[in-house]
Amino acid sequence: LRITDAVINTKLRKDKTRIRLENIDLTLSDLDIDPDDLAGHNRAALAMSAALIITDRDRETTYADMRVGAAGDIVPFDPATGFLNPDLQAQVTVREGSEIFSLPLVEKVASILDKLKEFGLEVKTDLDGTLIVGADATARLGLRDGALRTLEPVAINLNGHDLSMKPGAWLHTASNEHEIKGALLFSEKSSTSAFSEARAHMAKVFGEEASAKFADIVFKPVSKEGRIFVPFTSSGDFGRPKVRPDVELADLGDLLKDQFKDETIDLLDQLIRERGER
Repeated sequence: LRITDAVINTKLRKDKTRIRLENIDLTLSDLDIDPDDLAGHNRAALAMSAALIITDRDRETTYADMRVGAAGDIVPFDPATGFLNPDLQAQVTVREGSEIFSLPLVEKVASILDKLKEFGLEVKTDLDGTLIVGADATARLGLRDGALRTLEPVAINLNGHDLSMKPGAWLHTASNEHEIKGALLFSEKSSTSAFSEARAHMAKVFGEEASAKFADIVFKPVSKEGRIFVPFTSSGDFGRPKVRPDVELADLGDLLKDQFKDETIDLLDQLIRERGER
């Protein structure tokens, strides 16, 4: 069975976001279906490619323009009822070069690091602009009752930064509600620059010896393989997500109180002088 040059238009009930699949080329092959024995004969090989375009209700503001593909064996029918299987699962690929023009989740994750600005850590990225997929990203996804979910880990490179999601992440297409546990690993370029400037700032404020102690404590929770790493949980409306870090970020007051009791007065004095000079 082959369907070519097809189009599917969907309007989300809650916020009127429009999802368009076009240039669909879909093939179901190796059909093995026996209505009297769906437990033993109920499979087909799926291959599909399409363009996925997501726009606002105005049909002009574009959120994403992606090239996607799907492949693998599927179970077409529910063995218990004989109806079409309500739990569709497939290996889905987002192609290199696909563009995402708005992804609030990523912007919110980047803002988590604002708390560490008092230590001089400021990450300069292009995550608030157009996100371009740097390499084909493939994962097994499931769709049931309007909820899209990850069945295995997902990793996707966006402008050189690596966004990952754990299995069990879900997005309900009707309500736009979601819950994602994942992590953002910033690019080596952004990480190196941010860490270097932060360490220089801390050395200037606290002195070389004290700043080295601070840096080990402050940056270790948000470091991985020499890059800035922020594990997070995102939930609520996908367009206005609530994002919280799944790691405890350092606080200057707690560090001074708990970790450097002998140096507290001296460090506070230096910090007050430095802020007074700004």
